[in-house]
Amino acid sequence: MIDPSLTPELPKGALIEKLTLVTQCSADDDVVLELPPPLQRWAVRSSTSAPPLPKCIAEVLILSLPLEDRQNAQSLEPTSMAAIQRWVGHTSGGPIDTSCHLMQFQGAQIWWSPERCAIVAAPDRLISIRNALIEVTFYELELRHIERQVGAAWPEMEADLPLAFQFDERSIQRRSELKKRFQLALLGRARLARIGPYVHAPHLYPPTLSSQLSERLRERTRMMHRHEFLSEQLEVFGNVYELCGQRSSDYVHTRTGTILEWIIIILLLAQTLFTVVEIFAASGT
Repeated sequence: MIDPSLTPELPKGALIEKLTLVTQCSADDDVVLELPPPLQRWAVRSSTSAPPLPKCIAEVLILSLPLEDRQNAQSLEPTSMAAIQRWVGHTSGGPIDTSCHLMQFQGAQIWWSPERCAIVAAPDRLISIRNALIEVTFYELELRHIERQVGAAWPEMEADLPLAFQFDERSIQRRSELKKRFQLALLGRARLARIGPYVHAPHLYPPTLSSQLSERLRERTRMMHRHEFLSEQLEVFGNVYELCGQRSSDYVHTRTGTILEWIIIILLLAQTLFTVVEIFAASGT
């Protein structure tokens, strides 16, 4: 929902739209952007007061303010710029000024935060800038989601670390948990690899307004460094749970072999006992 206390302060002519990132879309959806095929994500326009769409992974509010002929974004009144910045920095948890980035390119001004964005530019540039913001926002949200998962999984991984060295009978009941955590680590690496080519995309030459915006946002949010750090951390998780899986498999195979050996020994002893009984019975006769 748009904060009614901030909306009246916005400049005249500002248009606010809610775009929802979804994993599936239908023919009835108002699709404004389809992300590259490996990502399988769509940006769908929806009402600002409507409930979240099915398969929704994120919602972004974008404010667009088209400039008049021969007008520059820097010519906006300070009160209007301050109102836009307050609107972008406002989130459901309260104002977060540090998450709001201001960028200026070729007479256009862009404010960006993970939940709200604002564009002040010529009408023919609004769509390209909006699409670039949607893509960068998706990559940022993916990185943030993986970072939260990895951060929450560290204590569990440290608790499971001894199992990478030794596995015993008491640890058998934890195999299902270890399997799930190993799958989550692999899923995180897959999600990270899927966005890797776009996070580490080379600079476009000759540059365009949207490519400059995308590159600047990736630099300001440290996407490339965060991607590398997450890759190293997930590699540690994968190695630990791969060793845990190997130890558990070795233990189960060893235990199964030991049980079979004891069964064979018992059968041999039983056969020997029957043979001895038969011999004594024959001698008595």
